Amino acid sequence: FNDMTKANIIISSGQVHHLSLNPPYYVSFISHPWSFGLLVFVFLLEILFLIFLLKKESFNKKLPSVSSLEEMSYKSISFAFFLMTVVLITGALWAHYAWGRYWAWDPKETGALAIWLIYAVFLHTKKTQGLSGPVSSFIGVLGLFVIIIGFLGVNLGLFADGLHTYGNS
Repeated sequence: FNDMTKANIIISSGQVHHLSLNPPYYVSFISHPWSFGLLVFVFLLEILFLIFLLKKESFNKKLPSVSSLEEMSYKSISFAFFLMTVVLITGALWAHYAWGRYWAWDPKETGALAIWLIYAVFLHTKKTQGLSGPVSSFIGVLGLFVIIIGFLGVNLGLFADGLHTYGNS
């Protein structure tokens, strides 16, 4: 058996039982340890969304004002941008020490650069007359989705394989 087949079957009482209908393409909690956590996370998000839909007025009263939310997002993204800059520089230095090159265009490195660029654009639009407000908020949310896609897609090997893929051990 190869590794994919071993992960796809259960042997009990001398009989082989497949966990999926069509090997080698399968999704099970045994095959992907993050699947259950992701399922629970999505379920909790759906519950919060339903609470928001059902009790919109009481939910909106508890939120801070839009201007204070925008200020908090600006401060947190500014701090994250600084940390991301440090991560990119120290990661490049570590890569040079480990592999003899600063940049390999690995999917994780490229995703980190994309996040850094999106948040650089966010910080620029936040301070540019006419672009602050909805435009900069949209770019901030876009950056969050790029982070989520980078985590799920590269770390777990869902969208790309590379030096930093940890999900398919």
